[in-house]
Amino acid sequence: MGITAINGVAITASLATNATSAASSSTITINDTTTGTGPYYIMFADGTTGNRAARVDSSTLTYNATTNALTTTASFATSASVAISASLSNQIQTAGGVGPEGQTLQQYIVFVPNYAGGGGVQTSVASGSSALRYIPSTQEFRAGLINNLAGGTKTTTADANLTIDAALTQSVTWIASLTATRSLIINNLADGRFVNVYIRNTNATQRQIIFSGSATTSGHALMNMSVGAGVASATIQNIAGTSGTMLVHAFNIGGNLVGGVS
Repeated sequence: MGITAINGVAITASLATNATSAASSSTITINDTTTGTGPYYIMFADGTTGNRAARVDSSTLTYNATTNALTTTASFATSASVAISASLSNQIQTAGGVGPEGQTLQQYIVFVPNYAGGGGVQTSVASGSSALRYIPSTQEFRAGLINNLAGGTKTTTADANLTIDAALTQSVTWIASLTATRSLIINNLADGRFVNVYIRNTNATQRQIIFSGSATTSGHALMNMSVGAGVASATIQNIAGTSGTMLVHAFNIGGNLVGGVS
């Protein structure tokens, strides 16, 4: 039967296994596997020294050797920064094996809610066509409001000079009984911004509108406005009495504050 005990202590199967493990420095056989869908499971130990059981979590963490994909339904918690490898970055940017430049489907812009970290990433997905989105094939950005804020339309009846903040307002309706020459002053008309102003004078007397603007809130200069084809531009224009109308388009194009009056 062989030796069944030493100094009166029975040799059990588990004791024999531990002895074998200790003799071999707790080693296990590792196979290099670069193919196969598995699933393969990541192994853990419940301690850092001694004889420990190898464990896996089959419900949340698996690896696919063919696609080099690590899959988990759990979250990753870390106090250190996490670097995204080139292959992972490429997978984030592509879909269906086609680079983003060839896609016609709408792509949604990703934001982070906290510049200092935390909170997870978010997209601009919203109902209808108001979401901020990008179409790679045509290199178009689309949104419900471009270069503007919600509430970017303004209405006034003031019989006074009108100042517009182009950073907040893009469309203005100015209907008033003008009793004197009035100035239309546009602030923050930065490069690429524009403002449209509809003016109606309900006073019986013809008045004048003076146009001036600035890319900031100071340093205003008179704006030369086109008042018709083949006609010299003007910094001041008459508006007729008794519901005379004027439509003003003001732009900053490459640092030039220009526009037109119709």
